[in-house]
Amino acid sequence: MKRVLWISMIMLVASLGFAGGQGEAAKGGGKAIINYYCPTWGEDFMKQIMTKYMEEKPGVIVNVVGGPAVWQDHVARTQLWFSTKYGGVDMMYQDDVFTLDGAAMGVLENLGPYMTQAMKDDLVDVQKDYEKMFGGIYRLPWWQGMSYNYYNKKMFSSAGLSVPKTWDELMAVGQKMTKDINGDGQTDQWGYVTQGYPSEMYINYAEFLYQAGGEEWTIFKGGKPDPIAKKALEFQKDLYQKYAPKDLPAIHYDQSRALLRESKAAILRDWGDSGLQAVKNNETDLIGVMNFPAGPAGPYGIAHCWGTVVNKYGDNFKKNKQAVIDFALFFTRPDIHKISAVLDLPALKSVYKDAAFMAEKNKANIVAPVSEEYLKFRKPRKMPAKHASEYMEGLGKIVITCTSGGSSVDNTLKEYQALVDQLTAK
Repeated sequence: MKRVLWISMIMLVASLGFAGGQGEAAKGGGKAIINYYCPTWGEDFMKQIMTKYMEEKPGVIVNVVGGPAVWQDHVARTQLWFSTKYGGVDMMYQDDVFTLDGAAMGVLENLGPYMTQAMKDDLVDVQKDYEKMFGGIYRLPWWQGMSYNYYNKKMFSSAGLSVPKTWDELMAVGQKMTKDINGDGQTDQWGYVTQGYPSEMYINYAEFLYQAGGEEWTIFKGGKPDPIAKKALEFQKDLYQKYAPKDLPAIHYDQSRALLRESKAAILRDWGDSGLQAVKNNETDLIGVMNFPAGPAGPYGIAHCWGTVVNKYGDNFKKNKQAVIDFALFFTRPDIHKISAVLDLPALKSVYKDAAFMAEKNKANIVAPVSEEYLKFRKPRKMPAKHASEYMEGLGKIVITCTSGGSSVDNTLKEYQALVDQLTAK
């Protein structure tokens, strides 16, 4: 009964937000209407693009259907919309996880057939990897990104430390920088911090697994844990229990970033957002960016991308398919991509060749000058189609239980593999 009420409330909130997003413009006056869902973190540049498009296409009205500011709320909303084939939005701002799920569930339109060869050729190589993963071009990227480590320059300088390049060096930094500063017997400075969302905890383990040379779907076979997978999880558990805050599962983006800025954590594992914020806050003397400390296989991290997807069940898509497709292809234009490519790297080769744009980008985000080099060591996540969100959230919870001391490494890997097998079998 509670689940029914919860779903009903989400649908009510979504419908209210949708109605508010439409306003008087939704009446159309004979114009083609497109409803575009965008979480809070993309609204600024989405509105710029929407305005520019409507100036060029006076016969079209694009409404931004505002989304939540919290990742978990975005997850709940997207899962509900995909499962119910919600028609209130025609286009969405989505990431790797939901693009894979939506494509496999038959909710999203394959945009490849509508693209010219020149448009396809302009996509950078990692986007070709996504095309294989999705089984087509179901998302037109706004930018391509990845995970990073940030470090507090002043803390490192005061302690006489160099940026760690290996797992052993990372542990040494953690040991030196985790301490009781005010003498009250409680640790109040840590060597390492990340975010405690289940999705982020899964990603953290995937990164350590890649660095160890392991593969995601073969971590417990033949009745015993894979040695590489075990080594990665043991390292992660050791790092978190010794050198990260004890309430790590309750720490999210704002809190983890504040710990780094306030010199309460020496290293933060995060996304490109922190590199952008460091410049906006005039903190480039305080915060630096580093590649992941290399495990046995290297300094591997996660490739990550956001972009535009088209909902095949959108009410206006069914009424005026060409208008929606035309707006989707608008995102392949280099001038439009320059507006949307606010994080990390451009996803279009032509934008890379614009020296002036790249020079400005390098000034705007501390990750930009190094991200092309780091991208060599980033992998798209391996997720089961139709169940990517369930996979990520479920595995994250299993990892949290282990790293918090509630389960042994061997039992965790066994449970992890069981969930993998269950979801891939579906």
